[in-house]
Amino acid sequence: MNELDMLKIIHSKLSRTEFLGNDCAKIYDYVSTLPLIVTHDTLVEDVHFSLLTTNPFELAMKAVSVNVSDLKASLALPRYLSISLSMPEDVSNDFIEKFYEGIEAACQKYKCCICGGDLTKSEKIVISICAIGQQVRRIEVGRQYAQEGDLVLLFGNVGYSDLGLRELQKNPKEKSIYTKAHLSPEVNIDDVYRFSELPLTNLCAMDTSDGLADAVFKISRASNCKMEINGENLPISDDFLKKCNDLDVDYKKVLLYGAEDFSLVVTLNAEYARILNIPDFHIIGKVCSKNDNMSSFVKFKNEVHEIDEYTIKENTYNHFKS
Repeated sequence: MNELDMLKIIHSKLSRTEFLGNDCAKIYDYVSTLPLIVTHDTLVEDVHFSLLTTNPFELAMKAVSVNVSDLKASLALPRYLSISLSMPEDVSNDFIEKFYEGIEAACQKYKCCICGGDLTKSEKIVISICAIGQQVRRIEVGRQYAQEGDLVLLFGNVGYSDLGLRELQKNPKEKSIYTKAHLSPEVNIDDVYRFSELPLTNLCAMDTSDGLADAVFKISRASNCKMEINGENLPISDDFLKKCNDLDVDYKKVLLYGAEDFSLVVTLNAEYARILNIPDFHIIGKVCSKNDNMSSFVKFKNEVHEIDEYTIKENTYNHFKS
C-alpha cells in the first residue's frame, strides 16, 4: 500500500478532516485567556502492545486514551490530536481501516478531532500522538503542590490492567474486566469540570499510567514531602484477590506497581475533599510532613512497604529494558 491509498482510507474514516491536507494546521477556536496543555506519548509494538492480544480498533482507542489521561491530570479537555503512524510495508488495508475507525470513535468519545500527523515505514508499528487540550478554568496543576495535612485521594482502580496483561500472556483470547482494563481503558473527562468547580488556585495531581507507587514517589519528590498510604483503603475486591491468587502474584505488588490503569491521584485538604462532586473516590492516605527524607510508605496490616528510588527502579516498568 502507498501513502496516497492510506490517506484516502484515513479521510474516509474521519468525520472531521478540515485540518488535513496541508503541512500545518491553523487552529483558531480556542480561548486565549486559558492555558493550552500539550502532551505526547508513543506506543511501540512488542514494547507497549502485542498484536497477538489486541486489535487495531482497541489499539487506536488506547493510544488516544493514554494522552487524554495526561490531559485530565492537568485539568484540561482534549481538543486536537496529531497522529504519527509508522508501519511495516506489508500492513493491510484492514489494519488501517480498523485503526482509524478506532481513532474516530475516540474522537467522538472525547470530543476532539485530528489536526494532522505523519505516515512512514518502519519495522514495527509505532504510534506517536501529540494531544492538545485546554483548561476550562485557569488552575495551576502539577506534582509539586502537595501540602502537609492534605488527604491523598484515588479516583479509579489500580492493578486491573496489570492483571489483564498477565491473563492475556497466559491466554491471548481471555476476556474479563481485567483484560478490558488493559486493552480498552476509558478516561472520564467530565471529572475535569468537577475539579474546576473547586475554589482552587493550584492542585497536586498525577495519573497512574506507571503505577500507584510511581505516582506517590514522584509527587513526594516534587513536593518535597512524605506520604503515608493505607493499603487497606485501596479498592480491593474479593474477585481481585482471587485473580491474583490464580495468577500466583502478590496482590500488594500488583496494586502498587501495576501500570496502565490511568486512574488519578490527587492531594486535597479535607474541606475541598468533602465538597468535591465526584462519586466513588477513595481516601487512601495523607501528606504527613515536609522534609528532606522523601521516602513515603504504604501500610498493609502489619506490613510496611517503603517507596523510594530503589523500590521504584526495582519494581516499575522499564521502557528501555529488553
